[in-house]
Amino acid sequence: MYIQKQGGGNMTPEMVKVLALIAASQARIEGMKATNQICAFGHYRPAYGKQDFFQEAELMQALAQEVAQK
Repeated sequence: MYIQKQGGGNMTPEMVKVLALIAASQARIEGMKATNQICAFGHYRPAYGKQDFFQEAELMQALAQEVAQK
């Protein structure tokens, strides 16, 4: 089964899965940012630090490279 990509070409189910994982990582980052903002409003330390964001970024980079190789 293939899904038509915008601009031509086909996406395999594996590529769709990886793109969904990237979107989930982006959603986690947005949640982390929102949590940190809530902490700031309450004058608390951020719940997530730079390392947490770097970890998500590394995951997304690895997933993007996987899609690029297909």
